[in-house]
Amino acid sequence: MARTYGESMSAIQTYEVDDAAPEVRPLPAKANRSGHGALRGQIHTPDDFDELPDDIAEAFGMQ
Repeated sequence: MARTYGESMSAIQTYEVDDAAPEVRPLPAKANRSGHGALRGQIHTPDDFDELPDDIAEAFGMQ
């Protein structure tokens, strides 16, 4: 079955629409997790993480 879609008569495109059901794929296996704290010591957050720099605060009118 072919259906026609377009924004104007000069730009009409034809697309083939297949009515068959899409292929069903199984979900991936559950990820292996080594437990809580698996990334301990590998991720570091700086002490000033939640401080807004002065130039950005000024750009947003917050100073």
